[in-house]
Amino acid sequence: MSASYSGFPPILAQKHYSKPSAFTPESLLREARRQKRIADTSIPAICILDPDGDMLRHLLARGEARLEPAWACYHTQLFSFSRGGIDFGIAAFAQVRQKPLLCFAHVTNQMGRINGDFEKGEADGSKDALDLIAVAAARLRPRLRP
Repeated sequence: MSASYSGFPPILAQKHYSKPSAFTPESLLREARRQKRIADTSIPAICILDPDGDMLRHLLARGEARLEPAWACYHTQLFSFSRGGIDFGIAAFAQVRQKPLLCFAHVTNQMGRINGDFEKGEADGSKDALDLIAVAAARLRPRLRP
């Protein structure tokens, strides 16, 4: 590999680290929509990250979740569903950057190391978790930007 006059390989030469990145979330989504031919439409204002996928599997098994066609991400799928008159997005195995996030988790003292200690409940706790999220969202909804 040849080095540039500055002694750096070409891929590292002429980088401007102090300047803002051209790869903003907005530009990446715009280009993903263009490439995938997806209209620029909105997704639900409240989205849930489901780390283990239990809630999403529960919603899909009950026929309550539907794939969100406006989601332009290449690495995840977003589904939508309604609870208590509120529309939600839900994605399993995702990460959030610079967005408000409220995590609902099942915690136990022994974390399942003792037989019978860690019982999540109906549908692996998904029903109770979804009900709790709907109550919290109803209270937080007035604080969200339109």
